[in-house]
Amino acid sequence: MNRLVVVAMCCLFSLAGRAYAQLADQVFEPDERKMVAATVDHLRDPDSVLFRGVVSGFFFNGSENRPFVCGKLNAKNAHGGYSGYEPFMIVLDSEDVRTASYRLIDIGGLASDLCEKARKSPPR
Repeated sequence: MNRLVVVAMCCLFSLAGRAYAQLADQVFEPDERKMVAATVDHLRDPDSVLFRGVVSGFFFNGSENRPFVCGKLNAKNAHGGYSGYEPFMIVLDSEDVRTASYRLIDIGGLASDLCEKARKSPPR
């Protein structure tokens, strides 16, 4: 009887570990149109926005797994020139990345710190 319990527990932990590993390795291709739409209210000329170094993944925010997009963006300022690349972070409103809407969290130094923490915070 004890062997059966031990075998069942081992199988359960093995399956749970495999599911965790799959989610931790899961990345998705961010939708650039949704990224631009998330920045519209925060930039003078959102049509000019350029992205680079974009990464995506999932992090555990204390209650659920949240998809995120991080990278750097550059857009034109009031004088018509590009202002330089700044870090940004966008969080998606659901785990279903195909239908989720994007919400800009920050542009600037804080976004860099948030992205670093999100990359180090594995999903659960």
